[in-house]
Amino acid sequence: MSNIISFIGVIESAAKVSQSADDRAVLDLLVSNAVGLGNKQQTIWFHVLLRGKRAKSDLKDYITKGQQVFVSGEMSQSEYQDSDVKTMYEINANIVDIVGNPSGGKQLKQQAPRQPYQTPRKAYEELERMKTARLEIT
Repeated sequence: MSNIISFIGVIESAAKVSQSADDRAVLDLLVSNAVGLGNKQQTIWFHVLLRGKRAKSDLKDYITKGQQVFVSGEMSQSEYQDSDVKTMYEINANIVDIVGNPSGGKQLKQQAPRQPYQTPRKAYEELERMKTARLEIT
């Protein structure tokens, strides 16, 4: 039985691509996720590994520190010790997708609207004018 998890988190370090023992590309990410509310909020850290074609793609070029990502995959956990015993969650990801602004926080130039906003009254008058013009043609 496997534990499947899906969440939205924040990239905490630059993406790294390496080769596995079986010569497959592996994209390595450190992703954080805040859970809880108020003073009970805590951060959970995930070591996310994406293997295969997506790892070889240019996805790593678009993932930057601070970028939000959607992650889904199989979760395992292990303990490690530095000053105290901590739990590390590892995700063998099936999906890693950028969420929100894909430019890493930089605002993209927005296109101007094609028509200026019309107040409801002006829009109604324009519709009536079009109806009248159509009746005159037929």
